[in-house]
Amino acid sequence: MIRIFFIVLILLPATLSAQVKKPQNLPGYDNKLIHFGFTVGASTQDYRFKRNFDDNIYANSTNPINSFGLQVTIISDLRLTDFATLRFLPGLALGQGTISFYEYDNYENFKKQDFELAALQFPLLLKLRSQRLNNYRPYFIGGLNYMYDMTGIKQSDSEVLVELKRGNLSLEFGYGIDLYLQYFKFAPEIKVGIGLMDLVDRDTTKGIPEYVNSLERISTYYVMLNFHFE
Repeated sequence: MIRIFFIVLILLPATLSAQVKKPQNLPGYDNKLIHFGFTVGASTQDYRFKRNFDDNIYANSTNPINSFGLQVTIISDLRLTDFATLRFLPGLALGQGTISFYEYDNYENFKKQDFELAALQFPLLLKLRSQRLNNYRPYFIGGLNYMYDMTGIKQSDSEVLVELKRGNLSLEFGYGIDLYLQYFKFAPEIKVGIGLMDLVDRDTTKGIPEYVNSLERISTYYVMLNFHFE
C-alpha cells in the first residue's frame, strides 16, 4: 500500500502541471512567516543488525519482526524563502517489536525479547517546495529526528537478554504534496527514517553478556505515512 502511494506521489506532479489554471484556495497562505498545525500518521519499523561473527554464541541469526506504530505531532513551520521552510514537529510515536535470538547450530532453541515504543520525537526538517500549481504544491523534505523512548523493554522471558538505549538519532527524508483546500491545507507525505546510532546498551548489568556481545550494532529503519493538517 505504501509503495502504491509513493508511486502516486511521484506521478501526480506531471498530471497537475497539465491542468488549466483555476482560482486558488488560500492564496496568501504561503506568505505567512510562521504557521502551525498537527500531524497524524502510521509507521512500520525494522531493526538492522551488524552481528559479531567472532562470537559464535547466539551470533548466527538475529531476526526482527516488523512493528506497526502510530504517531501524532504538532507542526511549527517557519518560512525561509518562497520555496523553502524550516519545520519542527515535536510529538509522540507508539510502536512495538520483537527480536529473536538463535543458537549458532540449533535454530529450534531460541529466545525472544519484546520491545515497546512510546517515544517523544523532535524532528527538525527542511522542506523544499516546487512552484504552486493551482491548489497543489509538491515538495521534498529532509532532516534529523531525535527520539527518546520512555518505555523500553517488555520482559517476555524471565531474563532481560539485551536492552536498547532510550535515545536515538535518525536521518529522515521524504516526499509529499500540499493540497490547498477551502479552509485549511492538507498534505499526505511518505518519509523514510534511517537510524544513525548503535542502540545496544553495553552495560551487562542490564543484559546477558553472551547476547549483548553477539551484536556489534543495532540500528533502526522505518517508513512513515503522514497526514498533515495546517
